[in-house]
Amino acid sequence: MLHSGVAPSREELLPLFSVPRMEVASVAANLVERNGGHITCSEAKPLLENSFWMVRLSGLLILYNNMSSESVEAALPLLKDKEEYVRVRTRDMLADMTGQDFGAEQFEQWNKWWVENKATFVPSRDQVEQRRVLRIRESNAAMQSVPGSSLPEQPKKQ
Repeated sequence: MLHSGVAPSREELLPLFSVPRMEVASVAANLVERNGGHITCSEAKPLLENSFWMVRLSGLLILYNNMSSESVEAALPLLKDKEEYVRVRTRDMLADMTGQDFGAEQFEQWNKWWVENKATFVPSRDQVEQRRVLRIRESNAAMQSVPGSSLPEQPKKQ
């Protein structure tokens, strides 16, 4: 398919989202997007359900980029993912998108909030980006306050 010199079609690429290999599923998603194709939240579902956790993260990025109520709905199940890193990244995305501050392990609270708010939820790209930047700054500040976690000092030039 890729070696023929002809770009694969969207219809050929979408089934590859289920392949449990980053170099297949992620490359297929990148090719769809590079060829001017927007990947919808429903099309990203096989990425989110992929058995390889890094592929699930690439699906989460697609949800973030879509930034919609459908993104929140599709991300919520990842709060129960078997990989802690996927759960934490999902929590970060949901917190940035919604402004809520529930933990990654608080699926029931997230779900309750969503049921109560999904009818009126409209994310603001500017607010989401502001929350993301603030969360990253706070995380970096917290890391620097942990002994031994800061970068070593650079030698002074003589």
